[in-house]
Amino acid sequence: MKQNLNLQFQEPNVITRTYLDTFDWRIFSAGSVLESAMDEIGNWLTWRPLGAEQVYGRCPIDQIPGFVWDLGESDIKTKLEKILEFRALLPVATVATRIHIAYVHDDQGKIILRIEFQRDCPSKDDCVKNNQSNINIGKRVHLYPIKGNKGVIKKACRLLQKECHLVPLSDDPLITTLKHYAKEPGRKLQIITVSDPDQRADTAVKNIFYQLLETMKDNENGIIEDIDSEFLHDFRVAVRRTRSLLSQIRNVLPKRRITRFKRDFAWLGEVSGPARDMDVYLLSFNEYKKKLPADVREDITPLYEFLQRHRHKEHDQLVKVLNSVRYRKLKQDWEKFLKTPAPKHSMLKNANLPIVNVASEHVWRAYRKAYKEGNIIVADSPATLLHELRKTCKKLRYLNEFFQNLYPENKMRKLIGNLKDLQDNLGEFQDLQVQQDSLQHFISDMENETGIDLETRKAIEMLVTRLAIRNKKVRSAFDVKFRKFSSPSNSVLYKNIIASQRKLHSTIGQVSKTKASLVKH
Repeated sequence: MKQNLNLQFQEPNVITRTYLDTFDWRIFSAGSVLESAMDEIGNWLTWRPLGAEQVYGRCPIDQIPGFVWDLGESDIKTKLEKILEFRALLPVATVATRIHIAYVHDDQGKIILRIEFQRDCPSKDDCVKNNQSNINIGKRVHLYPIKGNKGVIKKACRLLQKECHLVPLSDDPLITTLKHYAKEPGRKLQIITVSDPDQRADTAVKNIFYQLLETMKDNENGIIEDIDSEFLHDFRVAVRRTRSLLSQIRNVLPKRRITRFKRDFAWLGEVSGPARDMDVYLLSFNEYKKKLPADVREDITPLYEFLQRHRHKEHDQLVKVLNSVRYRKLKQDWEKFLKTPAPKHSMLKNANLPIVNVASEHVWRAYRKAYKEGNIIVADSPATLLHELRKTCKKLRYLNEFFQNLYPENKMRKLIGNLKDLQDNLGEFQDLQVQQDSLQHFISDMENETGIDLETRKAIEMLVTRLAIRNKKVRSAFDVKFRKFSSPSNSVLYKNIIASQRKLHSTIGQVSKTKASLVKH
């Protein structure tokens, strides 16, 4: 290639580029970018790797999708739904990209290279909103060789770097745009855990509670605005984890203060439950249809309409709760309590201990309780025993996750994995039990509200029967799952990592006390 370029420019084009992701940044966390690019010709949705030119998939769209199922039967939908699940797609940033395209010709006049000069600016709406114009977010040059001319890329890059002082891109355009708008990708995915084993127990526990409170507050607007069902799910998980830790960690925080908060968080869990129940049934509806013969599936459409009506009703009630004086006061009082510094020397037995000691005691206690509860379950045990074991396993899981960074990573990962297998079995068993009972009640409620035809009644009853069959299969798999959880190797693993860490930090604590005593004397 000569040291000058034989360029042929086209008329510039402006594309409105909207970057999309979920509230918890699932696309970014998967190392990819999803963007809508709209010009005067049309609108295309592109999914590509972060920091790369290659494309996972691209499809034309009429408008920016709200959920993955809005993409119809496109290839992108099939690939993206594993990442997005039920989360809504939200615009995280919009830019106006001005593109100048130039073609490079060889000495014979053949096109050998396409060059795109791109400049990102704030969108028109942002310019008006912030009283800005001609703001540069980022400039870049993209090189695309014409088929059969790949070797020209290296020569063009060397020439552009030497003559135009250009440098290779270090950031994806998405990263550059997010920096301009001061947005931090992936922030919502932060794991709530404790990292310092020697931190005082009362301080460490308060820090966990505070992070859970922040999670609740982060999800409030998404619930109120009804963006997607996962906002309420994440909100309720934070509430459940708060309740679980309040009930398990004893002699760390003042019982008199904690009693009130236990009561209020129990209330919050109760009043937020019905709305989540309706979400779950609606999210499960397509699976319900698949369980029925093809010629019967449409007969349960009235059930979907019933669930939608009740879901709107329960959502409205929940919004009232989130706007209520009682909820606002709970948040204010709880935050004030959590921000109050711990006393220098607490009178509570466990408050001054290293958190790893307190955590180890409670993890081991929860494991032993689950072990004992599971060992008394036999083939004809009532469902209530499995339900109690499920609740104990959930408490153990929360403790393992809160304090996982205090123990060897590979060993704790194995313990959590074995526990999750058992939890999945118990959770599905319980869900199927509840769904069967609820569907029977829905038949009566539909009859009282709008009436129910015979075909719909039969279809729902058939669904209940299919769920009962599945329930038996899940129940029969319990023994295998529990044997793995209660195996000698798993028990030894729990005992070894818990005991070793506790002994280590007890020794450190004793040495520290001795040194302090020597200095004092």
